[in-house]
Amino acid sequence: MLPGPSESDRDNVVDQDVFAVRRIADAGAEGLLARASAAERAVVSLESRLQEIERELNATASQRDSLAAELRAREVSLRESQASPLAADRNAAGPRSQDEIHALSTRLVRADDRVAELQTDLARARGDVLEAEQQLAVERARVDVTRRGDSEREARLREAEAEIASRLEAVRVAEVEAHALRETLEAQRTRLGARLREVDAALVELGGRLREEQAARRRAEQALATEQSIRETQLILITEELERRTARVDDVQAQLGELRGELVRVLESGVVADDHGASETRIAEIEGGLREVARRAKRFERERDELSAALIESNNQLTERNGELSRLRAEAASSDEQLTLLRKDLEGAWTALELAREAKAAEQATAQQERLARLRVEADLENERKAFARQIEEADRRLRTEIERHREAFDDHAGSVERAIAALNEQLVTARGAMEEELAQEIARREQAEREAHQARAALEATQPATSPATPQAGDLHAGLAAAAARLRELAAIRGPLPAPELDDVSEAPVGSESAVEAEPRDHAAELARVIAEPEPAVAVAPATPSDLAASSPQASSPAPIELPRRALPAEEPVAWMPRAFAALNAEDPVMAGRVILDLLPALGAELGRDGFIDFAIDEVGAFRLVAHMKSGSVLPWRAGMAPKADAAIAGSALALAPFAIGGAPRRKPAGVESTGKRRVLKALLRARREPVSLAELQTARAVPGLGGMLGLLAAGIEPEWTAGHNVVVGFESPGVGAWSVTARAGERPTVTDGYESPDAVITVAAEGVIALFTGAAPPASAVPMVTGDPEAANLVLGWLDRVQRTA
Repeated sequence: MLPGPSESDRDNVVDQDVFAVRRIADAGAEGLLARASAAERAVVSLESRLQEIERELNATASQRDSLAAELRAREVSLRESQASPLAADRNAAGPRSQDEIHALSTRLVRADDRVAELQTDLARARGDVLEAEQQLAVERARVDVTRRGDSEREARLREAEAEIASRLEAVRVAEVEAHALRETLEAQRTRLGARLREVDAALVELGGRLREEQAARRRAEQALATEQSIRETQLILITEELERRTARVDDVQAQLGELRGELVRVLESGVVADDHGASETRIAEIEGGLREVARRAKRFERERDELSAALIESNNQLTERNGELSRLRAEAASSDEQLTLLRKDLEGAWTALELAREAKAAEQATAQQERLARLRVEADLENERKAFARQIEEADRRLRTEIERHREAFDDHAGSVERAIAALNEQLVTARGAMEEELAQEIARREQAEREAHQARAALEATQPATSPATPQAGDLHAGLAAAAARLRELAAIRGPLPAPELDDVSEAPVGSESAVEAEPRDHAAELARVIAEPEPAVAVAPATPSDLAASSPQASSPAPIELPRRALPAEEPVAWMPRAFAALNAEDPVMAGRVILDLLPALGAELGRDGFIDFAIDEVGAFRLVAHMKSGSVLPWRAGMAPKADAAIAGSALALAPFAIGGAPRRKPAGVESTGKRRVLKALLRARREPVSLAELQTARAVPGLGGMLGLLAAGIEPEWTAGHNVVVGFESPGVGAWSVTARAGERPTVTDGYESPDAVITVAAEGVIALFTGAAPPASAVPMVTGDPEAANLVLGWLDRVQRTA
């Protein structure tokens, strides 16, 4: 039983059943394990109490049978005494015998009443045991659900921690990278600063040099311009002088020519004789003039050559000055280009420095955000841990309160039962003392009567015996005794176990506590067996299961159960066998088919992929609600006014609703199915069951189907020819749930019925091990199947069930 909801929970959740299902996730695994162990201890305590009541019942039944036997012996003795010759003497003791027989009848009736009360207590105790076993199964299922929830929660916690660790690692890596980048940027900034300073110095130096060179170039240009103007002036003067001298040379040459011409004419004129002296003088003058002119011409030519050389030298110097000027201009252009490049480098360095500063600021902002995110995640994780711890403490407190309340109730009930047993023991002791005294008196009377009868027979042998008819008082006494005996037999025949009423919840009792009357019934039975003859078998309640049979008859011997041997599975892989088997089961037993639908619906809740409430109305078994929560499903009985409102309601026969449970659903709503609510929920249900379902998928979805329903579904798929030559009965039992038997006759399809009688083998398996039993997989440690009887018969039937799963 889950702890009751608090006031705040009642304000939030209207449906208490849904609340109980959701509280499973809130209760801690340790609390539920404690509750499961408490339920197991309660089952053990109740079974021990049941055995005590059964022993007491057997002792009381033995006492009742001994009283009935004594009554029959009194009747026989009375008949013999009536038929004996001393009947007339016995008639006087008739009233006393009637009183004794009446007292014995009264005691027999009281014993029958006590047997009926003990049978009622036995039935009630069996009901308590069954209820406690059911509660134990429920608690185990809840423990499994809680363990799965805890494992999922721990997995999410580990994922969150891993994510936080990865984020912290990423933050640390980012910090390391940011630190390295910061150092790199600092080094780069230092280098850029040094380079910038070098560039600044170079620029200053280059600027000075450029200014000096520009000043020198201007001075050189001015000097060159001045010199060029001087050279040009000199060149003009020299040119003019050259032209003048050339003109003079031309004049001299012209004069020389004239003189030569005149000399020729003179020579040719023949006047040489006349004026030989004058002519010779004139010739000598002309020749002297020619020589003078030649000297002047040579001097002029030399001066001209000198002037030409000076002009050429001036031109060469001017060319050199022009080249030097060009070189200076090229150097100035190169300096301008270097200055431009240095300015560009300086601008790039400033840009890189700004980018580095921005990147550093961005990295610092990112690291700050990561640190804030890490702090927020750590705070959320710490809050979640604190909330989970508070939930565990609250669940533990509620569970302890509930356990204490149930312990007090059980202690009260156990006290009342012990007081009743003590009173019964006192009555038994009193009755035993009175019975022993009456038996001693009766034995003494019988011995006295036998002695008197022996003496009377000896006396009658000597004389002729006379037969006397029975007196009317003796006949009336015989008739009364016969009627009383018949009435007592009728009461003993019609006394039987009463139906077990509804009992309050019983929690655990302290294990190991000793009762003051624990061994008293067995001592009574032993003493009564020594005093009276062996009684007839007592009327016993027919057991429903071997465990009940063992509890009601501790003396009965049965083979000890062994672990079910592992069987060899077929080589073929399982196929989609459920639709065929379900159709056959629905044709034979629609009610069981509806129960199979209910057993498989929790797996649909696990595969739905979202939380929700879906109501299913199955024509054969009734209305139920599927609760899908945290990738798990559970089915609750539906009732009017359930809250919250369902996301969808689906109705139809078991055959029409089969696709929602066994798979193979179409894309649209199946024929024969009516639905209301959200269409997307119906589409999600059909999409989740598009493929056929296998037992392995049910085990993956952590579904716990019922043993009886799965037996019926699997047995419906067995072909009659498989059973040829085999007649076998195998019982299947799930503690706290029920028992079923699979009966196979040669050439017939096996049948599944409730309970079993004289089976060839009995397989006992816990609810969580049903799927592993039918798939042949390794069972959970707490659900290892056990077999009593013939293991080969058990594996024969299981082999048929394996073959069903591989037959399409």
